[in-house]
Amino acid sequence: MSIQSETARTPKLRFPEFSEEWEEKKLGDFNTLMQSGLSRMLSDSDIGIPVIRSNNIQSESLNIEDLKYWYIKDPQGANIEDYFLTENDVLVNFINSLAQIGKSVLYKNILCRNAIFTTNIMRLKFESHVSPEFIFYFFLTKNYKKYIKTITNPAANQASFTTKSFKKLIIHLPTNQEQQKIATFLTSVDTKIKLLTKKQELLKKYKKGLMQKIFNQAIRFKADDGSDFPDWEEKKLDDIINFLSDYTANGSFASLKENVTYFLNLNYAALVRTTDLAKKHFEPQRFTDQKGYEFLKKTSLFGGEIIMANVGSIGKVYRVPIYKHPMTLAPNTYVLKFKLDISENFIFQLMLRNNFKNKLLSMVGSSTLMAINKANLRSIKVEIPSLPEQEKIANFLSSIDNKIEQIVKQLDETKQFKKALLQQMFV
Repeated sequence: MSIQSETARTPKLRFPEFSEEWEEKKLGDFNTLMQSGLSRMLSDSDIGIPVIRSNNIQSESLNIEDLKYWYIKDPQGANIEDYFLTENDVLVNFINSLAQIGKSVLYKNILCRNAIFTTNIMRLKFESHVSPEFIFYFFLTKNYKKYIKTITNPAANQASFTTKSFKKLIIHLPTNQEQQKIATFLTSVDTKIKLLTKKQELLKKYKKGLMQKIFNQAIRFKADDGSDFPDWEEKKLDDIINFLSDYTANGSFASLKENVTYFLNLNYAALVRTTDLAKKHFEPQRFTDQKGYEFLKKTSLFGGEIIMANVGSIGKVYRVPIYKHPMTLAPNTYVLKFKLDISENFIFQLMLRNNFKNKLLSMVGSSTLMAINKANLRSIKVEIPSLPEQEKIANFLSSIDNKIEQIVKQLDETKQFKKALLQQMFV
């Protein structure tokens, strides 16, 4: 590829064999069909004709996990033959929530053959010199999304736009050969994203299955000399916890209010919340000044600590990352440290299991406010192996986590690469 000077009808990034200026067109100039689907009663069973609905159009691809069906013969007499989807039809949500409005997919028979579509979806077909794949990728660009915002009527229940306004969408078209080259290249990037996503899912599934066998002791590790480790022992968390604290351990509500000031921008120290840790990249959203940090000294964090939500998202457990600024614990969260004969890496893996989460939830009961107190947390019983076996288990599971993290990094980089391509390969 080569970098081109930016002109009104030339993209920033082009394949070197192309130099022609792109032609400015309105969508209606080369669109041969713009058709909304049928609005009919769906079948209660999975017998009949598969139906693509607006909620099936997700994340640039067709999600067919939740398909609905129509009766083989429409009870209201519609001519269903006119609504069967064909290969490379471009489908667009034009009546939906603001978050979903304008999203599109490229229909492929291999995913769902002989399907029809509902009234909230618009089906597009194009003249022979226009690549549907090229148009689909254009519908992922910022310029397209900006235009959709300008024509959308943000109604209270469902946002929408009209076919009349959609046909006025400006699209710059290169030759069909260049359209195909761009679409093929972006498709190869999508293929890599799908492969990495599948690899990530399989590794997570693999780890989950191994964890179940390891913690059920169906799989046991051996000592370095080949001998068996001792039997696991049932212990209460209270027997192995060395430190359990939370935000309120630093003082009364009145003194906390008086001494701790919250800021939305970086001040002196980050207040670490589970909501921040749940994100792909740790980016604290709450901060306090030096006075607040020193007042909260009992729950200062330095990276590596295990913390869990004690209100709301019960059972969510995280490791605190290393951060370039001081950190302290936010409200509604526990920080846990363990005795010397306990591997915190092992305990962290144990606490990630659904089995552990279910034990926590059983302590909460049917209360509207989901919360677990320290006494209940300390009373939970767990099976603990000897320290050497803990370390072998933790190292083994951490090695799988590292592989997953590497794939996630590759996936993020590939998605960012695609994002940059979409910005630079279209006008």
